[in-house]
Amino acid sequence: MIFTGFTTLRYMDIVRHWRLRKQRYSLEGIDKVDQANGVGLAHMSSSLETIAQVKKNFNALKQIQEQQDLEDLAVLRKAFENIK
Repeated sequence: MIFTGFTTLRYMDIVRHWRLRKQRYSLEGIDKVDQANGVGLAHMSSSLETIAQVKKNFNALKQIQEQQDLEDLAVLRKAFENIK
């Protein structure tokens, strides 16, 4: 594989980006860095725990939105019944 100057500079930018990100995380007190996902893990013991928490938050938000949709639908049905 032949590395051109562009490829080498691009790789160096990636390395510099991660180095700066790690420095920022260390300033914020974040010990672990998940480079694959670009996530700083402060209080999570692993990436799997982080993913589980994200799924849990997503499911809770989804339930709230579904409940709101059901309430909105009930209001619309009541409004249409009043029109008839």
